[in-house]
Amino acid sequence: MSDNLLEGNRLIEAELAVIMIVLLIRELRRNRGTSEMSVMSEDNSRVESIGRKTRGFKDYTEHIEW
Repeated sequence: MSDNLLEGNRLIEAELAVIMIVLLIRELRRNRGTSEMSVMSEDNSRVESIGRKTRGFKDYTEHIEW
């Protein structure tokens, strides 16, 4: 009886590990090439960079000043 329970627990752990890996891969694909950051400009106004995409060494950035 306990062998069946251990085997069942191992199966559940393996299934959860697969689900977590799939979710991690989906999140990484969704966020690939983008990063969000918030910085302060010289006059202390907040500058937010949205959807910063990096391709090679070029930096394509949109700024919004608040």
